[in-house]
Amino acid sequence: MKRCMRRLTERSLHNAALFYLRRYAASETQLTRVLTRKARRRAKEQGDEATDVAALVQAVVAQVVRAGYVDDARLAAAKVSSLHRAGKSRRAIRFTLRTKGLAAHAEVALAGSQTSDADAAWTLARKKKLGPYRPAGLRAERRTKDLAAMARAGFSFALARAVVDAASAPSPAAP
Repeated sequence: MKRCMRRLTERSLHNAALFYLRRYAASETQLTRVLTRKARRRAKEQGDEATDVAALVQAVVAQVVRAGYVDDARLAAAKVSSLHRAGKSRRAIRFTLRTKGLAAHAEVALAGSQTSDADAAWTLARKKKLGPYRPAGLRAERRTKDLAAMARAGFSFALARAVVDAASAPSPAAP
């Protein structure tokens, strides 16, 4: 059974943008990708290849940005905070922000972050049970794998070695 598709209009694209933004926090770039994909699919299903999808999408994205539904700087700051808490390095965070279309806001958001790479490295070690969080009998044989895990997470070799080779985990800071 073939679905009856409504005509692709600025209003229908605007509704799709609002529906998407209710579910996901998105950057301008991400929203543009999602709406472009949706608009092209709908135009193709309707056999209306002549529709200027890019102009419609840009108009809708501009509207939601003006309305304050999309704020790349705020999203970048939230992503930095969240990724640091997850144990990601600054290098990994820069990469993630770049793929989300937030490269322009990455450095400002990272500069505003209170978490250092060392704190994030200890968080990763605790979550993945690396180095001093590993049972004493397994530490020596798993050292190389622990260092590799830290390197894949984007931490420098010196920092990874300091965390993995630490005699004990640091005591948690008092609130």
